[in-house]
Amino acid sequence: MVITSEPELVHAVEVREPLEQSDHNMISWESHLDVCHRITNHRRLNYAKANLNGMRAELQQVDWDTLLSGDIHNSWSVFKNKVHELESKYIPTTTLKSKQTFKPIWMTNRTLKLVQRKRRIYSKYKNNDHPACKQANIEARKELRKSKRKFEKMLAKNIKNDKKTFFAYVRCKSKSKFTPGPLLNKAGETVSDLKESADMFNCYFSSVFTKEDLSTVQSQQILLLWILRKELLKS
Repeated sequence: MVITSEPELVHAVEVREPLEQSDHNMISWESHLDVCHRITNHRRLNYAKANLNGMRAELQQVDWDTLLSGDIHNSWSVFKNKVHELESKYIPTTTLKSKQTFKPIWMTNRTLKLVQRKRRIYSKYKNNDHPACKQANIEARKELRKSKRKFEKMLAKNIKNDKKTFFAYVRCKSKSKFTPGPLLNKAGETVSDLKESADMFNCYFSSVFTKEDLSTVQSQQILLLWILRKELLKS
């Protein structure tokens, strides 16, 4: 059922296949709307072919202390512009196909074909109780669960080597979004200044890094060389 205050805007109402195991069918329709089509060039950065060595070499030559000497807003703008400059210089772009089908990251090509096949069969028979529709629904539902379960197992298996993909997938499943803050300083006062908040985060994260005692490492290397020299003289 489609509820609208302007019946002439809706036409070509079509009852489609059910959603998963639901008893209700999906409905699609067309609407008469005045839309201003804007021709855009769908291009995106191709990170797979990025010149990472060139980016690292140029970043090592940047004097960050001088470049980020202003306030936090100006420093962020300078840093963002620098990153965009490196992206346009070292990362090629690729054109997206207009007919490209976007699918979830966990969905395989076989799963997508089975879902499309299920829709074609329902469009042909228009009956959920038809044997062909039932079989197509079972195959698509089985493959959907299989591909999703396989992808999640792969993420869990590679979590030590690829934590970024794992947590990105977990965040996309979360309905609540968390933001850091507000922060409290040592006096117990709420920090509202952005620069002071950034300095507090910087102090916290820098405190967890351990600094090695190079003198101890050097003495251990000298001791190891002395033992090796002694063993060689004995032989």
